[in-house]
Amino acid sequence: MKALVIVLGMLLTVSFSTQARTLVEENDGGKEEIVLQVSEDDDTVYPLADFGDEEPAVMSLLPQQPYAYLYINKVVVSFDGICQNVRISVVNNDTDEVVFEEVYAGSPEVSIRLAERGDYTLLVRADGTVWEGWFVY
Repeated sequence: MKALVIVLGMLLTVSFSTQARTLVEENDGGKEEIVLQVSEDDDTVYPLADFGDEEPAVMSLLPQQPYAYLYINKVVVSFDGICQNVRISVVNNDTDEVVFEEVYAGSPEVSIRLAERGDYTLLVRADGTVWEGWFVY
Protein backbone atom coordinates (compact mmCIF):
# COMPACT_ATOMS: atom_id res chain seq x y z
CA MET A 1 0.00 0.00 0.00
CA LYS A 2 2.83 2.34 0.89
CA ALA A 3 4.51 1.65 -2.47
CA LEU A 4 1.24 2.41 -4.29
CA VAL A 5 0.95 5.79 -2.55
CA ILE A 6 4.56 6.64 -3.47
CA VAL A 7 4.02 5.67 -7.14
CA LEU A 8 0.80 7.72 -7.36
CA GLY A 9 2.54 10.71 -5.77
CA MET A 10 5.36 10.49 -8.30
CA LEU A 11 2.91 10.29 -11.21
CA LEU A 12 1.01 13.36 -10.01
CA THR A 13 4.26 15.31 -9.59
CA VAL A 14 5.43 14.44 -13.11
CA SER A 15 2.01 15.28 -14.55
CA PHE A 16 1.86 18.73 -12.91
CA SER A 17 5.44 19.63 -13.86
CA THR A 18 4.82 18.63 -17.50
CA GLN A 19 1.66 20.75 -17.67
CA ALA A 20 3.43 23.74 -16.11
CA ARG A 21 6.35 23.48 -18.58
CA THR A 22 3.92 23.29 -21.52
CA LEU A 23 2.14 26.45 -20.37
CA VAL A 24 5.43 28.30 -20.00
CA GLU A 25 6.53 27.28 -23.52
CA GLU A 26 3.25 28.42 -25.07
CA ASN A 27 3.01 31.71 -23.18
CA ASP A 28 6.69 32.75 -23.00
CA GLY A 29 6.19 36.31 -24.23
CA GLY A 30 4.25 35.18 -27.31
CA LYS A 31 7.09 33.00 -28.62
CA GLU A 32 6.19 29.70 -30.25
CA GLU A 33 9.00 27.14 -30.35
CA ILE A 34 9.78 25.50 -33.70
CA VAL A 35 10.80 21.94 -32.90
CA LEU A 36 13.85 21.00 -34.96
CA GLN A 37 14.68 17.37 -35.66
CA VAL A 38 17.61 15.87 -37.52
CA SER A 39 16.43 15.23 -41.07
CA GLU A 40 16.57 11.74 -42.55
CA ASP A 41 17.58 13.18 -45.92
CA ASP A 42 21.21 14.22 -45.40
CA ASP A 43 22.00 14.15 -49.14
CA THR A 44 20.41 17.61 -49.48
CA VAL A 45 23.40 19.18 -47.71
CA TYR A 46 25.18 21.46 -50.14
CA PRO A 47 28.84 22.37 -49.74
CA LEU A 48 29.15 25.83 -48.25
CA ALA A 49 32.57 26.57 -49.72
CA ASP A 50 35.17 24.94 -51.95
CA PHE A 51 38.37 24.33 -49.97
CA GLY A 52 40.09 22.22 -52.64
CA ASP A 53 42.12 19.33 -51.23
CA GLU A 54 42.27 20.75 -47.71
CA GLU A 55 39.12 20.59 -45.63
CA PRO A 56 38.79 22.98 -42.67
CA ALA A 57 39.13 21.56 -39.19
CA VAL A 58 35.80 20.80 -37.49
CA MET A 59 35.50 22.91 -34.38
CA SER A 60 33.44 20.49 -32.31
CA LEU A 61 32.94 16.76 -32.06
CA LEU A 62 29.16 17.00 -31.95
CA PRO A 63 27.02 19.36 -34.02
CA GLN A 64 25.34 22.07 -31.97
CA GLN A 65 21.59 21.68 -31.67
CA PRO A 66 19.98 24.90 -32.91
CA TYR A 67 16.99 26.42 -31.14
CA ALA A 68 14.30 28.14 -33.22
CA TYR A 69 11.12 30.01 -32.41
CA LEU A 70 8.46 32.12 -34.11
CA TYR A 71 7.64 35.53 -32.63
CA ILE A 72 4.86 37.36 -34.47
CA ASN A 73 6.25 37.38 -38.07
CA LYS A 74 9.89 36.74 -37.17
CA VAL A 75 11.71 33.39 -37.13
CA VAL A 76 14.74 33.34 -34.83
CA VAL A 77 17.37 30.59 -35.01
CA SER A 78 20.08 30.53 -32.37
CA PHE A 79 22.96 28.28 -31.42
CA ASP A 80 24.52 27.62 -28.06
CA GLY A 81 27.75 29.35 -29.05
CA ILE A 82 29.01 30.26 -32.49
CA CYS A 83 28.64 27.82 -35.36
CA GLN A 84 31.17 28.27 -38.18
CA ASN A 85 29.05 27.78 -41.34
CA VAL A 86 25.26 27.61 -41.28
CA ARG A 87 22.84 27.57 -44.23
CA ILE A 88 19.29 28.52 -43.23
CA SER A 89 16.38 28.02 -45.62
CA VAL A 90 12.66 28.75 -45.22
CA VAL A 91 10.28 27.06 -47.67
CA ASN A 92 6.63 28.01 -48.10
CA ASN A 93 4.90 24.60 -48.20
CA ASP A 94 1.76 26.06 -49.85
CA THR A 95 3.70 27.26 -52.93
CA ASP A 96 6.89 25.12 -52.65
CA GLU A 97 8.83 28.38 -52.96
CA VAL A 98 12.08 29.02 -51.08
CA VAL A 99 11.27 32.37 -49.48
CA PHE A 100 14.59 32.71 -47.66
CA GLU A 101 18.03 31.13 -48.00
CA GLU A 102 21.25 32.52 -46.60
CA VAL A 103 24.66 31.27 -45.45
CA TYR A 104 26.00 32.63 -42.17
CA ALA A 105 29.50 32.32 -40.73
CA GLY A 106 30.05 32.84 -37.03
CA SER A 107 26.58 34.14 -36.14
CA PRO A 108 25.17 32.95 -32.80
CA GLU A 109 21.63 34.10 -33.72
CA VAL A 110 19.79 34.75 -36.98
CA SER A 111 16.48 36.61 -37.36
CA ILE A 112 14.24 36.21 -40.43
CA ARG A 113 11.11 38.28 -41.14
CA LEU A 114 8.27 36.55 -43.00
CA ALA A 115 6.29 38.59 -45.53
CA GLU A 116 3.13 36.50 -45.73
CA ARG A 117 1.19 33.93 -43.76
CA GLY A 118 1.41 30.26 -44.61
CA ASP A 119 2.69 26.80 -43.77
CA TYR A 120 6.51 26.76 -43.68
CA THR A 121 9.47 24.40 -43.35
CA LEU A 122 12.65 25.61 -41.68
CA LEU A 123 15.91 23.90 -42.72
CA VAL A 124 19.14 24.50 -40.79
CA ARG A 125 22.30 22.94 -42.24
CA ALA A 126 25.46 23.04 -40.12
CA ASP A 127 28.54 20.84 -39.69
CA GLY A 128 27.13 18.21 -42.09
CA THR A 129 23.84 17.88 -40.20
CA VAL A 130 20.40 19.00 -41.39
CA TRP A 131 17.71 20.00 -38.90
CA GLU A 132 14.13 20.39 -40.09
CA GLY A 133 11.10 21.97 -38.44
CA TRP A 134 7.58 22.90 -39.51
CA PHE A 135 5.53 25.88 -38.41
CA VAL A 136 2.49 27.93 -39.40
CA TYR A 137 2.54 31.72 -39.44
